[in-house]
Amino acid sequence: MIPAKVDIAPDVMKPAHDSLLFNRANPMSPIRWGVRKATGANVIGQCHGVSDMVRQIASRHGTTLDQLNDTVVSLNHLMWFTEVGDDDQDSKAME
Repeated sequence: MIPAKVDIAPDVMKPAHDSLLFNRANPMSPIRWGVRKATGANVIGQCHGVSDMVRQIASRHGTTLDQLNDTVVSLNHLMWFTEVGDDDQDSKAME
C-alpha cells in the first residue's frame, strides 16, 4: 500500500504543492510516514470510523448530515467529538 500511495502523491500535489493529503487506508501510520518521507507531502491519517460515527450520531438524533455540526479531534483510529449539534440546537443540547 505504501508504494502505491507514494506513486500517486506527486500527482495529487500538482495543483497545490502545499496541499494537505488525507490518508484513510491502513496501515494508517506507516502509510502516512512513508509518503511524507518519500515525497515531502503533508499527510494526515484519519480513520474511516469518523465519518461512520457522524452518520450514526445524525441518525440517532433524527437530523441529517447537512444539518449536523460537529468538531472531531482524531489520531489514527482514536477519535473524540468535542462538539456535536445541529442547525436547531447548540452543541450542548445533544449531550
